[in-house]
Amino acid sequence: MSRGWRVALGAAVVLIAVVVSAAWVLWPRNARAVSEDEALADFHERSSDTPSSSAGTAGPSLPSPGVYRYRADGEETVQVGVLPGQTRPLADRVTAVVVGAADRACFDVTLNLFAEHVEDTTFCVDPGGVTMQGNVKHQQIGAISAQAKMTCDPEVRITATAGSEHTSCSLEMSAGPASLRSRLEGAVTVSPVEEAVVGSDAVRVVPVEIDRTITGDMAGRSVERFWFDATTWLPVRIEREMRLSGFANFDETSRLVLESTTPTT
Repeated sequence: MSRGWRVALGAAVVLIAVVVSAAWVLWPRNARAVSEDEALADFHERSSDTPSSSAGTAGPSLPSPGVYRYRADGEETVQVGVLPGQTRPLADRVTAVVVGAADRACFDVTLNLFAEHVEDTTFCVDPGGVTMQGNVKHQQIGAISAQAKMTCDPEVRITATAGSEHTSCSLEMSAGPASLRSRLEGAVTVSPVEEAVVGSDAVRVVPVEIDRTITGDMAGRSVERFWFDATTWLPVRIEREMRLSGFANFDETSRLVLESTTPTT
């Protein structure tokens, strides 16, 4: 074999190795549901380091800390680059871990859609309503851990008064060496308070729709609908439709319905 052929063969071997390594990193894996035991372990670890938001403390009413269960249906499809997309269905039930935040008028919600998609949101309550202080999505795409952080200026504030307000937010996503930025512009629309049934309890809820158009490195549209408990501001129902395209493509359609206003501790 000539020296030229040996060089060419060596280059081909290196190229194949690079392609195989990239495919291993980015190729989609199956999603795994987060069990209630795992959620409880997370709650116990975090609640020991955070203040209690239980009833009886000074200030506005907050949801009791613990693990809440939502009936769930829906799915998301994730695709990176030219590799095939993966559709990841939600389990029949998903958990949300609620703990007190550093501010005693706030609480943190960790929504476990599945192990590869976990979201953290801080809610701060005052006598007039609730403020959503950002949202952080933690996603696993193949072997890559991706984090998307949304911040809004001003922060999204919701009251029980029907009406519509403009919302303007930024989204920064880091996935391996990639860093993506987008803008979200739209409206927060609050409908009149209504009554919903959660388990065996009748609950007054505030229906809210957040409809945003997304531009930038990832573009598309996001529509989120919440039904907040009008007393504690815990979401008792969540519906979402999201379509994003770019280097990474995300499609999500999901519906979550709270099973009980009493959490597991």
